[in-house]
Amino acid sequence: MTKKSSAPKSPTKNPPQKQVLLLSCMDLRLADDTARFMDAYNLQNRYDHLTFAGAAMGALHLGTPIEQSNRSMVTLPWKKVFFHHFQVAIEVLRREIKDVFLVEHFDCGAYKNLHPSADVRREYERLSRMDMKLLEPIHAEEAAAFADEIKEFCDERQAFHGTVLVAIQTLITVGSNAPSEVKKLFRQVFEPESTCPIEKWKVPAAELLYRKLIETELKVAAWKDIGVRAYVLDLKGNPIDLF
Repeated sequence: MTKKSSAPKSPTKNPPQKQVLLLSCMDLRLADDTARFMDAYNLQNRYDHLTFAGAAMGALHLGTPIEQSNRSMVTLPWKKVFFHHFQVAIEVLRREIKDVFLVEHFDCGAYKNLHPSADVRREYERLSRMDMKLLEPIHAEEAAAFADEIKEFCDERQAFHGTVLVAIQTLITVGSNAPSEVKKLFRQVFEPESTCPIEKWKVPAAELLYRKLIETELKVAAWKDIGVRAYVLDLKGNPIDLF
């Protein structure tokens, strides 16, 4: 049974108020339709765009083989690329992303040829020859699974920055008397940016601490309440809401 992902309503009922991270397929047939789909919801110049073969399915299951110096092969999962981009967009570029759009499409070559399950590949090919609309549950299942991973990633980033925030608050309060694990966490996250070791800071004059406090509060808020929405486009570019 497909795991239901908690997601906002359709943008026609609840249009995005902030910026969006869009994940779509690389298929050249739907490039213009995808842009028109986003434009229809007044998202011009308001979204970052990542493309992988298979969209959510590709990001969930696929990867790029990389040869190591010893000539052995390892695989870089595409989901790592997706989540690294997502993190950079919010934490470095300070995008105000509050919605992630997963835009799939019918008759997807990645599902037919690259899906890790041979059974799914055969079933997708069979249903494609019958009626494209029969493919909707397959796309919905893959999108829902990846949506759950996106939600988990957002929760993890929010929790991490929440821990950092507590560490900063502790340092502001007790300074050099803070527990060693608090100092260690702060060093790992911030000390490369500072001009002197943490032990030499004076609490009343620790301007860097207060600056980092504000920055970290913003990061905690940035990862809060990010929703995931999924759609599948037919071959005419018409969108169908998946969730």
